[in-house]
Amino acid sequence: MLHDMFVVLMPILLSAAPAPTVDDPRLPEKEIAELVDQLVSPNVAPTRRGPGMKYPEGFDREAQKRVFEAWQKLRSLGLDAFPAVIKRLDDDRYSFTNDGAWVKENWTVGRACADIICGHLQPFGTLPYARGNKGDSRPFVLRPSYCAEHGLSSPELAAAWWSKNKDKKLLELQIEAIEWTIAEESKSTRFSDDERKYMAEYLKDAQKAEKPLRPSSPFPQ
Repeated sequence: MLHDMFVVLMPILLSAAPAPTVDDPRLPEKEIAELVDQLVSPNVAPTRRGPGMKYPEGFDREAQKRVFEAWQKLRSLGLDAFPAVIKRLDDDRYSFTNDGAWVKENWTVGRACADIICGHLQPFGTLPYARGNKGDSRPFVLRPSYCAEHGLSSPELAAAWWSKNKDKKLLELQIEAIEWTIAEESKSTRFSDDERKYMAEYLKDAQKAEKPLRPSSPFPQ
């Protein structure tokens, strides 16, 4: 049942990289901190111009590949990366750009760090399962956000959350986030039966899993 609801649409500036498996060997804290430092791009951020992005003269695309590779490496570390990325959640320096078909945005270092955390804690993503009933007039809504509920874009609130949860395994935290999401959706009539069935099945599969679930991507198609 577990399947990706989102197709990863990598920024066209950046080299394709394999999805993290959270199986990489543990790195020393110093090396993890250095990876976070590498999220700071040496380039000036492009700007949105009409349907596309306008890149400054001399924009170094090779440097951008190295930035994104550092981000992918941090994602692959799972919980080991959390302490370091939490410290940089308020870093508003330019990191990378998604210049895909549907998403054309710049990421700050802080946003890139938040996506590492939330991608792992919310492996099911943010978009609800498609409504299957023709004529369903309910407005489109995002899934309840475990990360927003716990303030995981704030260094202070994220640090407090981590202090309470640092001894837990990643799969355990993912299951808690799934259960929280199911509970929140049960309070509203905005979510379809298809969505409720999907999340219930997702929970069952997660409970049977032997290792952490693959993180969701912030680059939906």
